[in-house]
Amino acid sequence: MKKLNKVLVAAVIASALGSMAWAALYDVTVGGTTGLPINGRGATYKLEGYVDCTAETYGADTLKVISIPKNTMVLGVKMNVLVPTPNAVTIGVGDGTSATTWMAAKSTTNHVTTPVVFSSSSNCVSYVATNSVIVTLSGAPGATGMIKITAVCVDYQ
Repeated sequence: MKKLNKVLVAAVIASALGSMAWAALYDVTVGGTTGLPINGRGATYKLEGYVDCTAETYGADTLKVISIPKNTMVLGVKMNVLVPTPNAVTIGVGDGTSATTWMAAKSTTNHVTTPVVFSSSSNCVSYVATNSVIVTLSGAPGATGMIKITAVCVDYQ
């Protein structure tokens, strides 16, 4: 089991450093995604979601940015502020259990990329049922800003 954990950690690091070009853009203005048919891969992969402040006017809202398929283990999550927001707001990144499973009070007013952050309660989070990665805004970010959220996952079905 320890050897498997070391392999998984190595895969997460390699995956987090790799290209993100193949991932899809999810439209959070209609409430997020409905799930992805990726069960059966058995490999490490990334899911990405975006908070696009130019497409929608947000306040202190909670946004579903990534749909996590059932039987998925999320190894970690990272945040990348592609375009800073004009207003000083912070975000939390969580799931259906907690609004801050991975991050709390992260600033969006500067270009920043967090490293892959593991859950505060464990090294990874397993989902036997469909769940979501959510972003909670502390206030209105303003009319500009783009934040990318990336989840590093393993399908264990």
